[in-house]
Amino acid sequence: RGVVNIQKQSLNLTPYFFMAVFTLFSCNKEEDPTGEVKNDTKELIVTAEASEIGYASATLFGYANLTEGMTGVTFGVIVSEDENPTVDNGWICQAIELGENNKYHCEIGQLWIGTKYYYKAYLKEGDYYRTGSKTLSFTTKDLKKEQTAVDLGLSVKWGSCDIGASSPMEYGDYYAWGEIEPKEDYSWVNYKWGWSPITKYNSQDKKTILEQADDVAHLKLGGKWRMPTIYEFDELLTKCTFGIMKKNGKLAYLVEGPSGNVIVLPAAGHMDGTSLRNAGSVGYYWSASLYNSGNAWGVIFGSRDMYWDSGSRCNGLFVRPVSE
Repeated sequence: RGVVNIQKQSLNLTPYFFMAVFTLFSCNKEEDPTGEVKNDTKELIVTAEASEIGYASATLFGYANLTEGMTGVTFGVIVSEDENPTVDNGWICQAIELGENNKYHCEIGQLWIGTKYYYKAYLKEGDYYRTGSKTLSFTTKDLKKEQTAVDLGLSVKWGSCDIGASSPMEYGDYYAWGEIEPKEDYSWVNYKWGWSPITKYNSQDKKTILEQADDVAHLKLGGKWRMPTIYEFDELLTKCTFGIMKKNGKLAYLVEGPSGNVIVLPAAGHMDGTSLRNAGSVGYYWSASLYNSGNAWGVIFGSRDMYWDSGSRCNGLFVRPVSE
């Protein structure tokens, strides 16, 4: 079986998600960036410097020097990873209104960490786009590449990378619950602890938390590193803020803790037998906590929400370590 919905604790992340989508197409505040392009040109549309550049978001500016009689026009910015942003290769961020000196701004989200983006101001009349002569760029903030313990302001520190990954955005290895090495077939027939009967972590031994000898995070990293319990995952879900990041059809979550520090959780799918499922669109992570003899607790997330759930122990999921 794949990951199953035996019991679900769903978090209401929908408002945050739709805020990210809304800001992709809206502009509604007045702030002057540092080192902006001045509106001292006769051009109809002018691109200005970006500000408030984060890991997955930025605020972009422009000027629309509308002439008398121009009606029914819209304006904003075109954003792309291409050096020459166009409607075909980029995203449209439409502004709501002009501010002082004919200036407008757009807040764009769902960007990818450590990525350079190019943008141009545009004005649209009917179906025709006019763009400014200047193309500007910005690069989103990046994270350290090596595995580090990140203090999110929670009861434990969270690893910056998955087990088997060498950077935060890289996919790690898939592990069956209680196993310590990746493999090709994640099914009950080759599960380490057997099937019918399961020989460890069962109703007879009453073990409900992985021992160090079966904890891949501890064995790979040593020290105080280990797999998180479902209660520590629940703390992550309830006390942190989650933002969507997208690139080339792949999805990841930017997780910001009460401390202001962040980690990234890639959506790398899971292994069911020999099949990789939902890679790039859904993320699956094991906890160290047992649900019942055949299932263990984990966390699942997609494009709209994140929740803890139980899944078949033989399936291959990611492991994100924590440290005391």
